[in-house]
Amino acid sequence: MALKTRTLTIGALALGATTLFSPTTFAAAYNAGVAATGFNTEPAQTGVNLHPYAELRNLRDPGIFTLYMDVMKQGQESPVHRFQCRTPELAARAQFRCNGDFQTEEPGVYFIRARAGSIHAGDYFNGDSLYPGQKDSAPLALAEPEAPVEDLVIDAFADASRYEGLHQNLLGGWTDDDGSLQSDQVSNGALRLISGGGGYWYSVLATDTCFDASPYTHLKLSLSASQRADLSLSLHTRDDSCATRQGASQAVKVTVEPGAHEVLIPLQDFQLSDLSKVHALVADHLQSGVEYGIADISLVARDDNDDGDDNGDPDPGEPQINDEFTANQGQWYSRRQPNGAVDFGAADAAAGDNAVLSLLFPGDPNLNSGDNASPYYASEVGYNQKTHYGRYETRVNFAACGPGEEAVNGIFIYDNDGTDKNGNGLADNTEIDIELLCGEPNVLWLTTWTDYGGDGENQFRKKSRAIDMATGAYRETPAGMEGTYETVPAGALPNVRLTDFPRADTYYTVGFDWHADRIRWYIRLDGKEVTLWDMRDAAMVPQRPAIFMLNLWHSPWHWFNYGPADYPAANAEMKVDYYRFTPF
Repeated sequence: MALKTRTLTIGALALGATTLFSPTTFAAAYNAGVAATGFNTEPAQTGVNLHPYAELRNLRDPGIFTLYMDVMKQGQESPVHRFQCRTPELAARAQFRCNGDFQTEEPGVYFIRARAGSIHAGDYFNGDSLYPGQKDSAPLALAEPEAPVEDLVIDAFADASRYEGLHQNLLGGWTDDDGSLQSDQVSNGALRLISGGGGYWYSVLATDTCFDASPYTHLKLSLSASQRADLSLSLHTRDDSCATRQGASQAVKVTVEPGAHEVLIPLQDFQLSDLSKVHALVADHLQSGVEYGIADISLVARDDNDDGDDNGDPDPGEPQINDEFTANQGQWYSRRQPNGAVDFGAADAAAGDNAVLSLLFPGDPNLNSGDNASPYYASEVGYNQKTHYGRYETRVNFAACGPGEEAVNGIFIYDNDGTDKNGNGLADNTEIDIELLCGEPNVLWLTTWTDYGGDGENQFRKKSRAIDMATGAYRETPAGMEGTYETVPAGALPNVRLTDFPRADTYYTVGFDWHADRIRWYIRLDGKEVTLWDMRDAAMVPQRPAIFMLNLWHSPWHWFNYGPADYPAANAEMKVDYYRFTPF
């Protein structure tokens, strides 16, 4: 009888037959509370989607619920925005996440007021001590975004007469070699410098006072050379009164290649304690007989992570492991299936040292979707030493395949010895993934695993973000669904718009920072480090050391669009330029 009553109740309510039960009757039979609420955004500023969210927890029998969310502004009684989500039928203790969109041009302090209710308007639950029926989020202070710092052009050499006649840069400062070089002439839009051995060249940024370089982060130059050659750059400074020249910064060695190319040098590399006392830029240690070209010089402001935040992370320092894949001297294990290949030191001119690791996955037009379909059949390498918290970085040229086919490019750490040290009934699984499927190449998958006992629901614990690199839009594992492969739309990265990702001829630098309580994935674009996901759910961070692995294998399914995938008809090749590990 109890089962029949519950079935009739939910069915009637789902059909809107509200005469069967009053709100009071419904509230007495069911209960739900708010597990969490807040904003999922970075940075917190006006004009940015704040991505408000709330999570409802079902506290009693299975049922259908409503989660109400009001965006409140401190000092105002009425909501500035409101919306609601109807849940599917939730099992007892199940959780549901509601994601919304909200942005405003008004500075102020905002918070979310979330309430758990039935499907009847105005029928709210009391919840319990852990999951109250109503919950306010932490306040979020919104400020107007700071005006971006414009690039400052120190000099450009389209006009030969300004340099050769006035010896002035575009800031009005003196620029010259003081006769120390064999030649300093402007031609074809660039300053040409030739040293006979020794000598220097300089450009004064402020005459008789200090130049404040602190608003900027990088020195940018367009350089060329008649042959591969080095030179040194330094910043000269003034004293605290800005009246007297004081000294020089740490010199930064720059290797200049033939052909014009852009060089971006972080100002921190000059190791100056005060960037507000700069006097001049100086180039010296030019190699004798080499013609150097300088087309333009600028100071630019670049956020290292391009997300408005340095994440509080110090420079990790020099890598403990820096493998260029020129050869395998026993540091890597490898495996492959017949007709596959693992080749250390494969030639590729696009790599920094013309040597890469090549993982070749064998194509076969006669195989079906389900044939050889698992990492067991991968072309794979693994580092023969476990590592722990730190920065893991690699430079990779992703494998491609034909339409409708699928192969997984895997970059990850992994360890699972079958033991359950945390006592949750599942084998501990240390795994942090970066994966790209060649059948859906615009989507980059980032995943963390803490437990794995099988593919069935709730036989594992994982959390994923799948990013459409063409639009920046991403899907994530909903809260409470870590035992499933479910992902839902969760936001967009404003600084990721790679419509041609991944290009067949391009290597991409990707990596992750593994901390004890969070994981941060990143990619380098145009010399800048862009955060893809700063995952701060400490419960979803694996804790045990693992080995670093790279592999290429066939999946019988497309992961993003959930359709069957063909076995690759032709060979697929993943190439890796280097692997670096820096411990924290």
